[in-house]
Amino acid sequence: MTNKKVEEEVVQETEAKVTETEEATATDATATDATETETAETEETKEETSEEGNKEVEEKDPLKEALKEVELQKAANVRMQAEFQNFKKRVEKEKADIYKFANEKIVIELLGVMDNVERAIGSMDTSDSNKNVVDGVQMIQRTLEDLLKKHQVEVIEAVGAPFDPQKHHAVMTEASEEYPSETVIEEFQRGYELNGKVVRPSMVKVSE
Repeated sequence: MTNKKVEEEVVQETEAKVTETEEATATDATATDATETETAETEETKEETSEEGNKEVEEKDPLKEALKEVELQKAANVRMQAEFQNFKKRVEKEKADIYKFANEKIVIELLGVMDNVERAIGSMDTSDSNKNVVDGVQMIQRTLEDLLKKHQVEVIEAVGAPFDPQKHHAVMTEASEEYPSETVIEEFQRGYELNGKVVRPSMVKVSE
């Protein structure tokens, strides 16, 4: 084989290898382009999905806000109703108290009359010759007592009861072997309650 033929064969082999390399490079480039295209499409799809999700969230937000507003309004209505009920009860109690204690001033004045009648009976001559007068004054006393009871006026318990500063007005204290300490041992003036409210405390002496 001559040198010329050898050179031709070498050239042909080199050209064949170059051609194979170019074809492989072209194939790789095509694959790369396809991959990049797929990646771009995937990213676009993700972006579209994300945008759709955001749109859905944005569409749901007004509904949530509306529901929240409804709940707040319900709570406000409940509070308003509770306040109205409390106001109604307070007004009803005030009206009831007005009716219960409307005659308080008249009752207090009648208590003064009752005191005078009791003093009169205590100082009267109880002999037979004066019996009709005593009976007449005692009848007046009973009438006054019935009138006071009719209007829910009650006598405050005093002698023998534990001292209660809300019901008893202590004007004296005294040691006592008969009663325990802080007990009413004598009453100087009766006390009265009107519908459970003290309109005049008892004037008393209390054991030490």
